[in-house]
Formats: sequence, C-alpha cells, structure tokens
Amino acid sequence: YTLLDGHMRLLALRDLEVENVPCLEALDDESYTYNNRLNRLSSIQEHFMIRRAVERGVSPERLAKALSVDISHITKKINLLEGICPEAVELFKDRQFSVELGRVIRKMKPTRQVECAELMVAANNMTVAYAEALLVATPSTSLVDGVRPRKVVGVGPEQMARMEREMSNLQ
Repeated sequence: YTLLDGHMRLLALRDLEVENVPCLEALDDESYTYNNRLNRLSSIQEHFMIRRAVERGVSPERLAKALSVDISHITKKINLLEGICPEAVELFKDRQFSVELGRVIRKMKPTRQVECAELMVAANNMTVAYAEALLVATPSTSLVDGVRPRKVVGVGPEQMARMEREMSNLQ
C-alpha cells in the first residue's frame, strides 16, 4: 500500500516495475485444507529460506526477533542439514520435524541415516523420541566415530541384541 493524493492505494508489482519475484511453488494438490490461509513449510524449506536470508545480509538476531524465537533456534535451523547425507535429506524434504531431529540423525553414518529416514517416513513418525530409539538400536559400527548412544535403563545386552536383530529384519 502507498499513500497517493491522500488515498491509500494498493500497488501491483507491475506498477512498481518489478519483473522477477522469488516465490515458492506448491507441487502437490492443496485444493482442500481446513484453513486455506495456513500453509506450512517443510522444515527443510524453512532451513533454506533462513539460510538464504542470512547469506543476503539479514542477521540471525534480527530473524529471531522478527519470528519471536530464541537466537539458538535460528542457529539450529541454519545448521539443520550439517552432517546429514543428501539421500536422507531427500527423504525428509516434504516433512515437518524438530530441529533436534538433526542432532540425533547426524550421530549415525550415512547408510544408517538413510535407513532411519526410510523407517521414520514409512511410520509417519518424525519425532526426536523415535529417532533416539533408532539411534539406541543402531549397531556401534553404524555410528559416527566417537559417538555412543545413551544407555537405556532396564535394557540388558541380550535385549539390545534382540532389538537390533528385529530392527534389521524390519528393514
């Protein structure tokens, strides 16, 4: 809107002589939604948008203030895909998930990241708790060097071995 001759006037991009405008294109059918004014971004789209804004000079502090979130949340979103293999990113691309999911997934080697991403997508369960359960059931050979999953109270080595066998059968 602009004030012209004492009247508010809506300016079109054409009026402003803008030829190109960046935008998002929905590739899926969104003809029905309970709220047609609400359109959620996937976590990865949000990551790329925030990263692009920072690359173009917007400070993370300013983004945090504009989005009413803590600066640490913006930092986590900027670094969301660090240490996650491209194949796993591809599986997560249309999903919404917590930034903490990346913290858990990056503790695994790329092949295990893909396996866990496939399991999470198939189960439609993108929670950190499920990712941590998969991490605990991950053999140490599939973990990034120096990473040890936390011990699960009440689960002995015998039960852990059985869980690992069942997980490999499930895959």
